[in-house]
This record gives sequence, C-alpha cells and structure tokens, in this order.
Amino acid sequence: MPNRSNMEMVVTCRSVLELPVASRLILLTDESGLDREIRWTHYVENPEYLDFLRGGELVFTTGMLVGGEGEMLALVEQLREKGAAGLVISQEEALRDKEWFFRVIQRANELHLSIFSLPWEIGMVDLIQTVCQAIFTASTARGNRDNFIYSLLTDEVQEGDRLLRTARTFGYDPQYTYCGAVVRLDLGRRPDRKDRDEMVHLVVGELYGTANLHQLPLLHLSQEQQILLVLPDTQRLSARAFLQEALQRVAWRQEDLVVTGGIGCPWEHLDQFKSSIKQAEQAVRLAPLRGEQVVSFLELDLLRLLCEVPDPQEIRRVYEQILGPLLQYDAQSGTQLKETLRQYLDSGESLAQTAEGMYLHINTLRYRLRRIGEILQCDLRDPACGFRLRLAFQLEDFLRCQSGSFAAT
Repeated sequence: MPNRSNMEMVVTCRSVLELPVASRLILLTDESGLDREIRWTHYVENPEYLDFLRGGELVFTTGMLVGGEGEMLALVEQLREKGAAGLVISQEEALRDKEWFFRVIQRANELHLSIFSLPWEIGMVDLIQTVCQAIFTASTARGNRDNFIYSLLTDEVQEGDRLLRTARTFGYDPQYTYCGAVVRLDLGRRPDRKDRDEMVHLVVGELYGTANLHQLPLLHLSQEQQILLVLPDTQRLSARAFLQEALQRVAWRQEDLVVTGGIGCPWEHLDQFKSSIKQAEQAVRLAPLRGEQVVSFLELDLLRLLCEVPDPQEIRRVYEQILGPLLQYDAQSGTQLKETLRQYLDSGESLAQTAEGMYLHINTLRYRLRRIGEILQCDLRDPACGFRLRLAFQLEDFLRCQSGSFAAT
C-alpha cells in the first residue's frame, strides 16, 4: 500500500479533494498538478495582490469578478510563476460557457497548475478554514517525524518495541531492508534562501512522488542543502534504482539543478541508521570521482577503505611521501610534471595519446617522463611503481573531495 502516514504529512491539491467539506469540488484541469504541496491559502481578486504570494498557496477567487481571456491567461501564468499550488474559482459557472475558457484550462494543463470549481453551495470560508487546519495538522506531524529521525542520528538508540511503535507511526515498515541515503543539492549560485528552499522542496516532492508511485515507505529529514533518507532497498526496486528514478524526475522539472545521491550499507534495525547515513555522506561526497549521479558506499572499493582511516592526515602524508619530490620540483621550477605524469597514467601509459592530449612532441614527452623518473627515483616502466603512483593520485582526489579545499604543496 502507499505510504499513507507520510502522505498525510503534506497537504496537496489531491488530498484536498478528500476533505469532507471539499467532496463536491470539481477538478477542471487534468491531474498533472495534483501533487503540488499546499502550504497556505490566499484570496485574491486584484491581480496586484499576487505580489504577496510566497509559493505553495492555494489561491481562491470568484468567477464573477474574472475579466476576459487575456486577464484569465495572465492570472494562470502569474500563479505558475509565483509557485502557487492551485486555483479555486467560486461560481465558475459564469465562465463555463465562455468559448475562451477552454483555452485557459488547456494552458493550465501545460503549466501543471490545478484549477478547481467551487460550487455555490460550498462556503469558500469553510473550505479555506478546513484547508488551513489540515496544513497545521500536517506541519505538526512533520515536526514530530523530523525530531524522531534527528534522535536516531544524535542519540544512542537500541531497537525495541517502543522505538518500533514510534517509527511505525511515521510509516516505517520493519518488513523491509533499508539503507541510509543522502541527496545533496548544488545550490551555490542560488540568490536567496527562499529560492534554495524551493529547490529542496522540489526534490523532496519528487522523492515522495517516486515512493508513492512504487508504493514504498519513505522517511526524510531536510538539512540545508542535503536530504537524509530512510530508504527501502527491495528486490523489485533497489535503493540505487529508486534514487536514479527520483533524480531523473528532478532533472525533468529543473534542468539546471545539480543533484547527487549517496547510499549507505543496507541494514535491518533502526539502530544501524546512523552508521549507514555516515556511509551515504561519504559516498555522495566522493560521487564526483566516480562521475556518477548516484553512488553506493559498497561500490567505493579503495575509497571505501580510505573512508575508514581514522586520521585523514595520514592519507596526506602517504600522498606527499610518494609525490613530494615532484610537487616540490614543480613549485620551484614552474613546471607541470605532475600533470604530465597524471595524464600519462590516465592514458594507460600511452605515449601517443598523452602527447596528443597535451599538444607535445613525443620526444618532449619522453624527456619529461625520464625527468619524472629521476626526480621520483623510480622506473615508470615498473608495474609496482605505476601502481604506487596511481595510488597517490587516488589519494589526492580523495583528499580534495573530503575537504573541498585540498591543494598539493
């Protein structure tokens, strides 16, 4: 069954249709915008009042005061631009016979904006009050869920009947095997906090949309520019496949948003969530090295071992022990022998490919490689030397990803 407990923590245009007082609401558009979250309500007749929208509002208006086709189309465009959840038109009967009203509905469908007709016998005030009460209830439930997940991350917990009972109230199903997962958003160029919050909200919505599509339970906790997940890992849909599908949905909605995912080791007990999340954070941090949007900690191989080294400075010391003389020579001479060595190793030790990639004469490349061997006191043709040098570059990449500011000296 769908994750009902989590669905009830968010009020959407779809869930509004299930409210008793809204049972006679009529959906005029298609269903493409029904899963938009409603964060509050807003009544408007003067288009200038749309400037007060902050995103996520269910907007109410009356058909009696709506102007012609141009005004109505402009209203729909503005609502979409402002991020409104949907539009409710009271006494829509006044517009139904207008030839142009069909074109307005068609444009709303293109923008995935739900438009409802509110029959005259349903009081607008009653519906607004009911929606606001549902939003308050959902907000309280989300706060309780966030506190629960935060306690799993910060407290020393042991799985028992009491912990499981609490977890079940938030949709946790112990029949599943779970993974800790982290979705990270690159929001460095977003102009303000509101815009950043909107992007996080969009990603969360697509995660739950994917979960509901596959009828899987899901729990999340938003932390600034990343989202922590209690994510099922099932035979019919692995945690990796789930995240890949969800992030594809995000890309479809927001092409310029860079999002990566990391997955920790599977676990069967809630008290293992904390360690799995730490693994997921390591995986998402190292995703750039893999060149993949979703990375599992189990796939990191050598990098996974490096994550377990208690003192990262020891990794740097090994790196400098291997490449230190070359780094020092480049710094003093203004050369780029380290970069030459890296491209040579990355090419599979192909002289022709390295020379072409660096726009060098092949004899110049041979000279540089001979000089590198002299500086490092090793034979680049020796497989053991090649392994050691490749290891050094993996250590360099690891340190850069871990700190975000690593620079060789």
